[in-house]
Amino acid sequence: GASGALADPFTAPPTPPTDDSRPDSREESGSGSGLTVASLKHLRRQRDKLSDEKAKVASELAALQEKFAQQRERVSVLECQLHEALLGQASLREEVRQAQAAESGQRQRAIAAESKFGGFQDSLSRSEAEVARLREALDAQVAATQAS
Repeated sequence: GASGALADPFTAPPTPPTDDSRPDSREESGSGSGLTVASLKHLRRQRDKLSDEKAKVASELAALQEKFAQQRERVSVLECQLHEALLGQASLREEVRQAQAAESGQRQRAIAAESKFGGFQDSLSRSEAEVARLREALDAQVAATQAS
């Protein structure tokens, strides 16, 4: 009845009692439970085939679950590597920013140094011209003193 519907479909159904006076009565007549030896064999083959398929599917499922677990671990590793790479990238960007700031400072100091150097050259040129003028005046004085 109803409890038979809840039974495991991969177990053999209970065999109906046989009629000893007519051993072939189930094969010959379609009366009674409607199960013949041939139909029972057919049902057993179907059950065995389904049982094999169930085992194969269960095996495939276990293999897929294992692959899924491995992929999940791989994703976890890749996420960690990505996080580390992003941190490294942020660190490198900060280093570049600092290097650019240092370069800018050095450039400003170089411009200031060139400006000072230009001023020093101008001052040196004026000083050299003054020395030359003073030397000429001295030479002229020495010549005037020796002539008198």
